Amino acid sequence: MFRQVHEPSRLGLSDFTDMHSLAVTVAGIALDHRLYHFRLACSGFEHPHIILGGESYVALAEGLQNALWALGGAPLEHRSDSLSAAFRNLDREARDDLTTRYEALCAHYGMQPTRNNRGVAHENGAIESPHGHLKNAIRGALLLRGSNGFTDLAAYRRFVDEIVSRQNARNRKRIEAERPLLQPLPYQRTSDYEETLVYVTSTGGFTLRKVFYTVPSRLIGHRLRVRLYDDRLELFLGSTALMTLQRGRSGANGKHGHVIDYRHIIHALRRKPMALMNLVYRDQLFPREAYRLTFDRLCEQLPPRTACKTMVELLSLAHERTCEAQLARALEQYLAQRQLPDLEALRAHFTPDCASVPQVHVQLALLSDYEALLNFDFDAVLMVSRAQVSALCAGDGWLHGGANLILMGPPGGGKSHLSSAIGLSLVEKGWKVLFARTSELVQRLQVAHHELALEAAINRLDRFDLLILDDLAYVTKDQAETSVLFELISARYEHRSLLTTANQPFGEWNKVFPDPAMTLAAVDRLVHHSTIFELNVESYRRRTALQRKQQGPGRPASFATPNNVGVPSRQEDHP
Repeated sequence: MFRQVHEPSRLGLSDFTDMHSLAVTVAGIALDHRLYHFRLACSGFEHPHIILGGESYVALAEGLQNALWALGGAPLEHRSDSLSAAFRNLDREARDDLTTRYEALCAHYGMQPTRNNRGVAHENGAIESPHGHLKNAIRGALLLRGSNGFTDLAAYRRFVDEIVSRQNARNRKRIEAERPLLQPLPYQRTSDYEETLVYVTSTGGFTLRKVFYTVPSRLIGHRLRVRLYDDRLELFLGSTALMTLQRGRSGANGKHGHVIDYRHIIHALRRKPMALMNLVYRDQLFPREAYRLTFDRLCEQLPPRTACKTMVELLSLAHERTCEAQLARALEQYLAQRQLPDLEALRAHFTPDCASVPQVHVQLALLSDYEALLNFDFDAVLMVSRAQVSALCAGDGWLHGGANLILMGPPGGGKSHLSSAIGLSLVEKGWKVLFARTSELVQRLQVAHHELALEAAINRLDRFDLLILDDLAYVTKDQAETSVLFELISARYEHRSLLTTANQPFGEWNKVFPDPAMTLAAVDRLVHHSTIFELNVESYRRRTALQRKQQGPGRPASFATPNNVGVPSRQEDHP
């Protein structure tokens, strides 16, 4: 072996290493994982990323980009070990596609892709040797910790990051000296996922890569766009983000895997509880081990029908009262005492206290005319998809992340109708929604501002999952109104969701708000993580008025009085 001189900013290396020997467990289950490892050859900067699958391009792209953005720059050359595991069992066309994507990834960051000769590990010595040092450091930290078990994957990842951060701290001077010489990063990351389309079947889910995933039943019959990452799946209906699912993998023997969320199918199981007895993915259905052991106890001591019905009611209780963890602890106590769970006692115990349930405030005067989403005429507004709106009405795909929804278009296009219908649908599903005209809400916030209580007023609005601001750009606002509205938008940014309606395009908002800089900042926060609908259609009220005018004065012909009513017949006049 011959020691080499490494020039600053020239070489960065990537490789994977197996972590099976550490015997790490997550939630009591052995974690089968690898570690993606990036290192700068000169300064020794390191960045790891836990990989749950194989040495795929997706794992490389995500780990490499995480490392480069944590570093703040890119080296001139990136070296790997030919991605041998990713090329294995692939045909020529697939290998060529993988090579093209890898080269495009390196080109995005201005790096020259290089590879060492296949099977010659010492050519990658600047990363192979640090593999052993890093694994030994993690092994030693686990011994000092006294346990190899972690509650979840995020905790294990934080544990590994802390170890590597201490190692980088020892090389801080060399890293700080090399960092200014690195190439600047591009404006944004490139894709680190694979994208495909799936069809949700009547079984309430879809199959991808020999793994069956459940989704809410409202998506049956829809075609979803899936972004496939190493550890998760992101689902989209059109451009609307729906939800994120944990990625599953098939068994080593080729057996299909299952990723099941009992909340997606519990309503169907309540109609057919006996389906639980021979369900293919029954074990994956139970959210915690206590539920599975309880079902085994029920099957031992009760008839099959009663056992299935009782178990389904327990799952329904966990779902409806959002007490999955608390109910699991109660079931563990029943199991420890060798007793069957008392369903009535559990229902009484987990009954929600009405005083503790936040009230949902909705201006019913605005919503009374729109009792159902079906009243909206989607045929007249072709740019709005019924399926996409139905997905938004579930809320779980965008409200959890604080995403926004913007409805734009001229007056009379149905913006307020659609926003109030979405809000009412979310209320029926248990979300907390406030519907208010922007002018009225801004006036209340101004009063709070004058009373030095603006922060408290905005914090009170924070309890609502969705705040609907109707007619945001309807009237010109002065400096004081712009200020409190901007504070509201900033406070909810990436934290709580906003649904806004506006009859002016973004280019005209400088006429509504007097401060251009604040206007630009407000629009930037609203548009980020936002779904935008443009309802550029003729006014419904105008169309209705024109139809009445074409019919002429008086009542429509279908309601007119016949001419012969009350007029005596000719025979009566001349008997």
